[in-house]
Amino acid sequence: MKNTENKISLKAVESQDNEDLLHYVSDLRRLDAPLSHFIDGGKCEVKFNVMDNKSVSETLFIKEYKFWDRYSEAIYDRKYYTEMINSPDHLIFITGLIHSQRFIYAYLCHHYKVPYNSQDKESFKIWPYSVNIKMPKLVDKTENIIQKMYIDNIETRDNMIIITARTKFDGIVEASSKLVCYDIRS
Repeated sequence: MKNTENKISLKAVESQDNEDLLHYVSDLRRLDAPLSHFIDGGKCEVKFNVMDNKSVSETLFIKEYKFWDRYSEAIYDRKYYTEMINSPDHLIFITGLIHSQRFIYAYLCHHYKVPYNSQDKESFKIWPYSVNIKMPKLVDKTENIIQKMYIDNIETRDNMIIITARTKFDGIVEASSKLVCYDIRS
């Protein structure tokens, strides 16, 4: 169902410098069908240790990506494992950041109309150079986690794609980043 009131509101809000309003209106875009939709079925895995012989790992099982204009959603399940004492089952922020790089990759495929397949040859190289994280509490959900991404700016300069983006993990943990990306398709 198309909602013209939302589109009119979006134009009015985009002329302002209020990121909260902009995010609210971006969320309203979900009333329209996504512009593109990728089924993934892949995994994003992280394994590390904080203390010797005490491994921690997490796997994200990516279900799908949905894309609107400068707004996207990723949906995934996760599995957490730790050998550390009293460590609660939670989304590890490092896993979330690594997935965000994959999410940006999928967004670039959407934006530049490149077929997306996480097992194919890479089309883009992505290098985050500034990341800021706010984690007021842990994300303990294990199924159907929704990660939202807002593209604040995307521009091409000197054979580089510069992106400023924000992402929210299940509405709790937030990360903002600046990235430089390269189109490496031959």
